[in-house]
Amino acid sequence: MNFSVFRAATIAGMAAAVFLAAPAFGNDISNSSWSETAASNNAAAPNGWASGTMTPVQVSPTAREMMAAIKRFYNHINAVKTSTGTANVQVLTYDVAPVAYVTGDGYTFKVGAGLTNTASTTLNVNSLGAKTIQIGSTALAGGELQAGRVVTVFYDGTVFQLPARNIAAADVTGITCAMLTNDGEGCADTARAANLVLAGPTGGGSATPTFRAMVTADVDGLLACADLTNEGTACTANTGTSGTTLPFLDGTNTWSGTQTFGPVNGSIGNAGTAVSATTYTLVAGDCGKTNIFTSNSAVTVTIPASIVPATTVCAMAILQAGTAKVSVNGTAVAAATLISDNSFTGTSGTAGNMIGLTLVTVAAQTRAYLTGPGS
Repeated sequence: MNFSVFRAATIAGMAAAVFLAAPAFGNDISNSSWSETAASNNAAAPNGWASGTMTPVQVSPTAREMMAAIKRFYNHINAVKTSTGTANVQVLTYDVAPVAYVTGDGYTFKVGAGLTNTASTTLNVNSLGAKTIQIGSTALAGGELQAGRVVTVFYDGTVFQLPARNIAAADVTGITCAMLTNDGEGCADTARAANLVLAGPTGGGSATPTFRAMVTADVDGLLACADLTNEGTACTANTGTSGTTLPFLDGTNTWSGTQTFGPVNGSIGNAGTAVSATTYTLVAGDCGKTNIFTSNSAVTVTIPASIVPATTVCAMAILQAGTAKVSVNGTAVAAATLISDNSFTGTSGTAGNMIGLTLVTVAAQTRAYLTGPGS
């Protein structure tokens, strides 16, 4: 055998094998050359593993192309890329561009900073063409793509579909009617009104409930027995230990029989503040309270003529917290109406002394009754 001829033939064969094994780019997983059936993945290298015809130099390029295709697929379905462009014309750019849009392909990405959409929105992947993003057959209305949030879209052969699961709870604030539609079916914008109530049938009816704005009447009767019914089943109003129905305490009630109450906490007059001045004029808000005077100089408390409406009674306590007497001045209602069984005109002058003051208006005249250990 001529060794030179054999050597030349071998080199030529190897060169031919290298030439055959050097295609520029392998197919992506979405290409039909990839199959779920192992035996069908027998396309020519590097798009498959041809049975019995691959040369040694074709193996590693084919393996590398498969790794590249898997990596591209991984990048497409995971949020490794962030969209660019504008809020309503978004762009997605991969290191290796897909050959074309393929039905069923999904793209997961992070919405770029400042790119929260405000209206109908398109997505363009590596300049393959801008495609509308929709929810069913409805274009986006705004707010579905929130900046910084990860979303996934799927190509349906015509547009990109945004699954409803990408709409998070935070999107509900300010949600529009269009965002609530299902494949074009309309919705009522009254669902966006504030303080909504569900107005539906009572007694187990089958009519479709609707939303309407809350009105005052919805609140006024919330504690009525009828509001506690279940599908028309009657309820019983709460009763006391005697079996008598308990009234609500937000209106006028007539009480009969002996009523037993627990401790009642009082409050301080003068809007909850002790009086440090040496003069003070009582107001209606001081009724039913303890009025505390802290001055160590003589204090004069004046009773105005109209503090108590006709046929009502105002009772309060006067507490001397300082070291000087607290005198009650009845001249504003005429001196003769300041009444005490011991002719007292105020506290005893000793710190800690407390007297009672009861004001009663009869025939347009207020009478002041002092009780307790005064002076």
